[in-house]
Amino acid sequence: MKKLFLISIVSSFLLSCGTSKSSTTVKAAETSGKKNVAVSAETKQHFHNAMHGYIIRNLDNALKDITTYISKNPKDDAGYFLLSKIYYEKQDSINSLKALETARSLDKENKWYNVELGYAYLGAQEYQKALDIFQVLTKKEPNEPEYQLSLLQCYYGLKKYEECLGVIDKLEVITGKNPESYIQRYTVYAKMKKYDLAEKTLLESIEQFPEEDRALFALNDFYNTRNQKQKMISYLEEKVAKNPENGSASLLLAEYYLQQNNISKAGDLLEKTYADPSVEITYKRYFLLDNYVDRPLIPASLAQKLALKGTETNPEDGFFSLLLGDIYDKAGDIDNALFYYKKAMGSDIKNKEPMLRIVFLEYQRQEYDSLVFYSKKALEFFPSESDLYYFNALGLLKQKKYDECIDIIDNGIVYVTNAEGKADFNSMKGEAYFGKKEYKQGREVYDKAIKENPKNDFLKNNLALVLAKHSMDLDYAMKLANEVLITSPKNQNYQYTRGLILFKKENYNDAQNIFEELLKTNEKDATLYNALGDVYFKKGYTDSALEYWKKAKELGSKSTVLDKKIEDKKYYEDVD
Repeated sequence: MKKLFLISIVSSFLLSCGTSKSSTTVKAAETSGKKNVAVSAETKQHFHNAMHGYIIRNLDNALKDITTYISKNPKDDAGYFLLSKIYYEKQDSINSLKALETARSLDKENKWYNVELGYAYLGAQEYQKALDIFQVLTKKEPNEPEYQLSLLQCYYGLKKYEECLGVIDKLEVITGKNPESYIQRYTVYAKMKKYDLAEKTLLESIEQFPEEDRALFALNDFYNTRNQKQKMISYLEEKVAKNPENGSASLLLAEYYLQQNNISKAGDLLEKTYADPSVEITYKRYFLLDNYVDRPLIPASLAQKLALKGTETNPEDGFFSLLLGDIYDKAGDIDNALFYYKKAMGSDIKNKEPMLRIVFLEYQRQEYDSLVFYSKKALEFFPSESDLYYFNALGLLKQKKYDECIDIIDNGIVYVTNAEGKADFNSMKGEAYFGKKEYKQGREVYDKAIKENPKNDFLKNNLALVLAKHSMDLDYAMKLANEVLITSPKNQNYQYTRGLILFKKENYNDAQNIFEELLKTNEKDATLYNALGDVYFKKGYTDSALEYWKKAKELGSKSTVLDKKIEDKKYYEDVD
């Protein structure tokens, strides 16, 4: 949790020294333009147009109008003030500051110009210039906390730490002692290397504001940077013993136990803490992120228990469901992984990675209805994610919804940026055309895919297989099959394709040799038995053909004509 704690402490000091600019912007606009200079209606219109452009964020036109206005009325502070705001929105801080300085020079008594300029100087880290402004403002309004906070930030930036302490004293008189003032005081003492006072300040803050965690986190960081971990452990153990429901202290202590590889002690603390709904959920999340996701201090079994408790105490929070999905996914438990990924997808988490995992796992399970449903749903959130189009199209292809498949491919391929990806999309589009029995278009698209990725043997084999099944251009199919077998001579899928082509070219003996050789290492392959049955029938051995066809059926062949072949004792082409 160190990452979270460091962020918390640093931001606490800076935010407590920060100020709000929104009110000063309005007030500066209300009190600007102290000199009434006669200007034409046309000139005034440029100012109004600029204001309108600024409001609707048409900044380029606003800049042109205000520049024209200032050129005709160069002594109007309001014009320069608006110019500074336009530059600020255009993220041009240098010109914004210059325009603001000009506005203030034209109306030095305008309080809100001074305030706004002071903030701008702070943003630019020009602390001395900011100090000059806020010293004047605090003299006029010594009880205004925002001015005192800005003054504190100036002194801190200038490393005038004694002056910082004086300002903190004044702030505590104005607002009373509070967690922010303690953090500010601690930070200053640490910078001054007055470590005893820094430690004392934090301990007092924890005592005074036990529900506030920032001082506790700061103390943890303080002891760690001073190599006093055991002192922190002893402090935390005492604190947890007195108040077992202190979630922040329990998490900090558990992390120390994990670092000592004391999983049993850490686990007992963590299970109680994660079962407590009153513990800040953000701390629970960061603890698992730091100690399980980023570094493997927590065993997967413990992380699973903690995440499950997280879903029980915070059922609407998607983080724990997402984490559980990842844990089960890594363990190969697809059903539970899908359950929790889907639960996370239905919560406030709209994360691309779990959505991709859902569709991939549904594809693995061959649950094509779910694959289409979830990939379509994910596209609502990530309409330019090419992988989601691919899986959606793949599901539609498996459902034999060929027209929808082609439409999705056409919509998704525009988001594919490389030739290999385009080839994958086009090969699937070719498959869809083959499914529609539009073989010419399918062949054209498949050829395009191979040209886009000429080194992809999988595509070449697929096209060769489709051509063989439909007895189309068998010489070209054989050329493709021979090419892929040169690079992968032991690939049994590629060998099968060559055997099928030989069968379609009526070279039954060579086809038989290939299928029988493949059967030696694939004794329960229904497709090979079916193919050998076809070979034997073509060679005139009907009884042998029937034996192989029946064996194919026994092994669960998906051939749509197998029953008809057995019943009629006759060969029929199987192209599905």
